[in-house]
Amino acid sequence: MQSNHREDAIRVAGLRKSFSSFQALKNVSFHVRSGEVIALLGPSGSGKSTLLRCINHLEEIDGGRIYVNGQLIGYEETGPVLRQMSDAAVSAQRRSIGMVFQSFNLFRHMTALQNIMSGPIYVLKTSRAEADKKARRLLEKVGLGDKAHSYPAQLSGGQQQRIAIARALAMDPKVILFDEPTSALDPELSQEVVATIKTLAEEGQTMLIATHEMAIAKGCADRVFFMVGGELVEDAPAGEFFASPRHERSRQFLALHA
Repeated sequence: MQSNHREDAIRVAGLRKSFSSFQALKNVSFHVRSGEVIALLGPSGSGKSTLLRCINHLEEIDGGRIYVNGQLIGYEETGPVLRQMSDAAVSAQRRSIGMVFQSFNLFRHMTALQNIMSGPIYVLKTSRAEADKKARRLLEKVGLGDKAHSYPAQLSGGQQQRIAIARALAMDPKVILFDEPTSALDPELSQEVVATIKTLAEEGQTMLIATHEMAIAKGCADRVFFMVGGELVEDAPAGEFFASPRHERSRQFLALHA
């Protein structure tokens, strides 16, 4: 598929990232079109989480470029030289990039409603009344309209993760990155989260989802990116990937996980 850069929600070119002598990402390049859902698969340690953290500039990169909605992330370009942006500038960029972690990362001292309202109020400067209205609408969207005044400790893991998704949505992100969103959940609770992600996919939300949950990859994804050892070794339509993966390592992975 040829990419039109003006329509790319995410474009990554020649991305490299090392931790000391360990090369976590090796010349990774791809594009994600607006409205696409990408399942990012691969064995543990393949670089999936590092890739997501680089896209959101939670990790500095060693080489390459990352663009979200046409905007170079984390750096200013002066000829061939990249200069680190200020923290304030990076924070402004992150407003359009939602991130959902495997560990939920909710504020324990806030109710579900307050967790969702916090970003719009303190970052977007939305009025409290408008943030409240939006947060309640999002709670209904993720099937938790009756949990507005519950604290995280009073919620199941699946409910907490759906609150985390609602909190990401409250910022009206152009892209949402999911880092193993069901890995901390038992199978029954993970299905609640899968159903929520499937709804977002049907609504055209652009998502890049690192996961071992094949129900997400098979039921929600347009394409599969398969990573091994910090390299993107296969990029294929989801149906094609599961029916006839091209790479031997992909076939081995599916024999164990599909």
